[in-house]
Amino acid sequence: MSSSSQAPPFGPAVHYTSKHLFFYGYELQLPEARLQNWYPASFTDPKFPAIRFQTGEHYIMYRKALIMGDDSIAERILNAATPKEAGKLGREVKYYDGDKWKEAVDEVAETCNYLKYSQVEECRQALLDSGNKFLAEASPVDRNWGIGFRGDEAEGKEDEWGRNLLGKALMKVRDRLREEAATQ
Repeated sequence: MSSSSQAPPFGPAVHYTSKHLFFYGYELQLPEARLQNWYPASFTDPKFPAIRFQTGEHYIMYRKALIMGDDSIAERILNAATPKEAGKLGREVKYYDGDKWKEAVDEVAETCNYLKYSQVEECRQALLDSGNKFLAEASPVDRNWGIGFRGDEAEGKEDEWGRNLLGKALMKVRDRLREEAATQ
């Protein structure tokens, strides 16, 4: 196989199986890119009415900084030009307490994604278009937010997957959006 036909080192951006939708990266031309926290989709949170979050990553890192009591980093996260910069600042939070973050992160992830997908129609549609697939962030280097495997190498290894925080939050939000639509 020539090097030009090999999958990138992190695997394909999107990989479907009969049960799963594996996604990774945020190649903007792909609808599935909207599933990523780094996708540029701004939204607000009623708890912080004066703030418009540029991406899910900005929101998550902002909440992390506030939970840890680091208002200075929180402000810098809001002003970060990119989600990569916001994530880097989130790793610089002072007084970081892993147990405290572990206790809060599921709620933060779900709230972030509910706000994003309930406010940004193109993102909502991409999430609903995933049908009933199990959603998995196929980051081979992240076993917390992702599964720790490339999408094209993950099937059949579910017992070895990481936490998949993003995928699990997305599936909860997808169910909630469907329930809300059914009651309207």
